[in-house]
Amino acid sequence: MLLSLPKNNFVKNSIAVISLLGYISIFYPSNLCAENADKEYALLSIGCFIPYINHFYVQPEHESKKPGAGFLGIAAQVEYKYAYNRFLSLSVTSAIDFMAPVPAPVTYLGGHEFLSSQSIVLQHQHVVNDHCFGYGIQFSRYTWHYQNYKDYGTITVEKFPNKSTESTNLGVAMSYRYMLNDNFYIGALYLPTFFRFKSKDLLQYQHTLSITCGFRVDVF
Repeated sequence: MLLSLPKNNFVKNSIAVISLLGYISIFYPSNLCAENADKEYALLSIGCFIPYINHFYVQPEHESKKPGAGFLGIAAQVEYKYAYNRFLSLSVTSAIDFMAPVPAPVTYLGGHEFLSSQSIVLQHQHVVNDHCFGYGIQFSRYTWHYQNYKDYGTITVEKFPNKSTESTNLGVAMSYRYMLNDNFYIGALYLPTFFRFKSKDLLQYQHTLSITCGFRVDVF
C-alpha cells in the first residue's frame, strides 16, 4: 500500500491546535464562570448556518491537486449543552464553490472545474463570553467535477471530456464563532481530512475552510 504524506506542516499544526484546544477545554478554570454557574440554560438548541466563503484543497485520484474557492452552502446543527459554558454539537454541512456571492444565474464557457464537500461534524464546544471554540472529528466527501459546456475556440468536448471523482475521508474539525447576540453569530469552520477510504493513498491531506454566518434557537 502506498502512503502519500503531505509535504507541508498542515498535519503537525492541526494536531498541535487540537491538543491546545483540548487542554484549554479540560483545564479551563471553572471559577472564572462561577458567577454564571447557577444560571438556567437551555439543554437543546437547533440552528442552521451558511458556509458563505469557502476554500477547498482537494486531491482527486489520477488528477493534479485542485485548490479552489467560491461561495455558498448550507448546514444544519443540533447542540446539547451539558454545562453553562460547554456543549456538544452535531452538524451536517454542504459547501460549494459557486462563482457569485449570491444565488444568481451564471454562464460558463468552455471547460470549468467544480469543487464541493459534504460533511458530518461532531464537536465539543467551549464558550468564553461571546466567543465559542470548537474541536472534534468529521467525516467528509469531496467531489471534483470537470464540465465542458460547449466548443470554445479550438477546444472541443471530445478533446476534454466531462469527468468527476469523489472521495470519502476522515479528519478533525476546528471552529470559532462570535455571538452577535443570543441567536446570531459569525465564525469560521476548518475541516481538514487526513485519511481517505478505498484508495491506494490512505494518507492524503484535503480540506474545506469556510467563513460562516448562522442562526440558533433554544428548544428547551
